[in-house]
Amino acid sequence: MKDVKKINKIAGIAIFIFLLGFIFISCITEPEPDKLETLTGDVSIIPGAGLFTGQTLTATYSGPETVFYQWLFNGTVINGANTNMYTPAEAGNYAVIVAASGFFSKTSSAVFVDNAPLTFTPVAGDFIVTNANQTAGSVTAVGVNAILGKTTGTITILYGDSKSNVPPQTAGTYPIYINVTAAGDYEAITELLLNTSLNVGFMTFGIGDFNVFGEEFHFENEVEPVLVTWSRSEPITISYRGINNTTYNKNIVVPQDAGEYEVIIDIAATGFFQAISNFSVFTFTVVEQGDSDVTFIIWSQITDLAQDIITDAAIYKIPGTGNSSAWTFTLPGELAEYDNIQWYINGALDNSANNSLTYTVNAADHGVGTRTIAVRIVIDGNIYNKTVYFDVFMY
Repeated sequence: MKDVKKINKIAGIAIFIFLLGFIFISCITEPEPDKLETLTGDVSIIPGAGLFTGQTLTATYSGPETVFYQWLFNGTVINGANTNMYTPAEAGNYAVIVAASGFFSKTSSAVFVDNAPLTFTPVAGDFIVTNANQTAGSVTAVGVNAILGKTTGTITILYGDSKSNVPPQTAGTYPIYINVTAAGDYEAITELLLNTSLNVGFMTFGIGDFNVFGEEFHFENEVEPVLVTWSRSEPITISYRGINNTTYNKNIVVPQDAGEYEVIIDIAATGFFQAISNFSVFTFTVVEQGDSDVTFIIWSQITDLAQDIITDAAIYKIPGTGNSSAWTFTLPGELAEYDNIQWYINGALDNSANNSLTYTVNAADHGVGTRTIAVRIVIDGNIYNKTVYFDVFMY
C-alpha cells in the first residue's frame, strides 16, 4: 500500500513539472501582442501636394528607430518599393508604411499624384516678329506672337547681345530674344533666340517716296533740269541716263538731244540711313524741233498753261461744307481737229474726258496734297504728253 502511494506521489510531481515547463516555453516563443512598443516618430511624404507623375516622392521618419519602408498605391502594396523614395508612373493616391522590429508599424497620410500636364518647349520658328525694320532714333518695340494654333504665356522681348528690354535707337542689326511664362501647352522658356532680327536703319523705297517735278516731253535744246525732293534731309544726286540711247550713259548733265531718258537718283548713306543707288524715279522724251505750226502751238500754249498752274495752282476744299474750288485746264482751239486726246488725273486715264479740249479738276474729289494732271495727244503718229502739278489745300 505504501508503494502505491509513493508511486502516485512521484507521478503527480512529474505531471506538475511537465505542465510548468510547457507554460514557460509557451511564454518564450509566443509573446503577447500587447507587449509590442509604439514607434516614437512620425512618418510623412514630401512634397505633400501639387504632385505629378514622374516626380519623386520621399518618405521621412522623425524617430530614432531604424525603420523599413513599404509604398502603397491606392491602398495596395507596390512590389519592390521598399526604400524611402518612389517615383509614381500612374495617377492615384500614394502612402508609405514604416516598420521596425518589436514595434507597431505606422502608415503615412496619402498624397494624390495627378497626371503630368502636356507641355512642350517652343522653338524659334514657333514665333513671328512684326515691326522688325525700323528707322534709327524712333525705334519702337517689335511685336512677337506665337504662330496660329499655339498658346503662350506673357512674352518679354529682349534686344541685342546685351539682352536689354529697351529697344536700341542706333543703326545696326540686333538679335531678338524672348522670355515666356508657362501657360497653356507651353513650358516656360528663357532667352530664346528668334529667327528674325531687328534691323535699325533698314528702309525700302518706292516711287511714291519722292516728289518729281518735270515735264514728260521736251524739244531739243530746251530741256530743263528735273527736280526731285523727298521728306528726309539727306541730299539727292540727280543723274540722267538714256533708255534707248546707249550713247548717253549716266550723267549729271541734262540731255538736250532727241531720245528717251530716265532720271535716276543716288543718296549717300548717312548715320543710320542706308544708301540708295541708281534708283529710277522719272522718264521723259526729248523730240526734234518740227516745222509744223500745230506742233509749236501745242507746246507753246501747253507750256504757258503749265507755268500758270505751277505759279497759281492751288484749289481749295472747305471742311464739313461740301464746298470746294475747281480749276479748268483748256487746250488751244487749234487742236479741235484732232480726235485722239486723252486726259490723265494722278496717273489714271479718265475716259469721260476723251477728245475734249477742257478738263476740270474739283478739290472735293481729291485729298490734300500735290496732284498731277496730264494730257496725251497723237498727231501724225507722234505722241505728245504734258504733265503739270497742282495742290489741294484745306481752308
